[in-house]
Amino acid sequence: MKVITLDTALFVATCKQLELRVQDSGYKPDLIISIATGGSYVANNLDFGGIEKLEVTLKRDSSHHKERLKLSLILTRLPYFLLNWLRIIEFKILQKQFKVDLDLSKVDQIIKQIPEKKLIEYKSVLIVDDAVDSGHTLACVLEAVKKRLNPPAEVKMASIVVTTVNPYEKPEYFLYEGDLIRFPWSKDFKGPSLCASF
Repeated sequence: MKVITLDTALFVATCKQLELRVQDSGYKPDLIISIATGGSYVANNLDFGGIEKLEVTLKRDSSHHKERLKLSLILTRLPYFLLNWLRIIEFKILQKQFKVDLDLSKVDQIIKQIPEKKLIEYKSVLIVDDAVDSGHTLACVLEAVKKRLNPPAEVKMASIVVTTVNPYEKPEYFLYEGDLIRFPWSKDFKGPSLCASF
């Protein structure tokens, strides 16, 4: 397992690669539903002809802990080789939690964020996230979208990276598998915070 750092320019270029992968498959979404926050940064850099985009929010418990700890000031002072080692250790610890049964209890929370009348209009929907680990979040969003969709609609998923071998839901489109990605908004990214530009 390796850690790949994407600065802003590389991140934008990577999003364009993901966009091309979707286009090359022949799939033409008419709506993008992004999973905040990282998935929204990815979606904002995808251009399928000015189609509409919706955002849903569902964070993992570990994300809440990271925000509370405010580690970015400490982490950005460490060299990348040490940060990479810490990321891999953290991932291996979290991976043990990924093996729990699929929990769809948050589906209703997502459904409330998606206007029912809105989705009836669409025939092809692309769900976008930055990274898929356990696949729990993606599974919840997919289930919520399916409950809101007109039955003939086709739903596909895209992300920059799939970190685990067998997530509960695996996107049809992704660029990396089995790697960890450090994005420009990551707590351990060493550089200016350019999230506003996404």
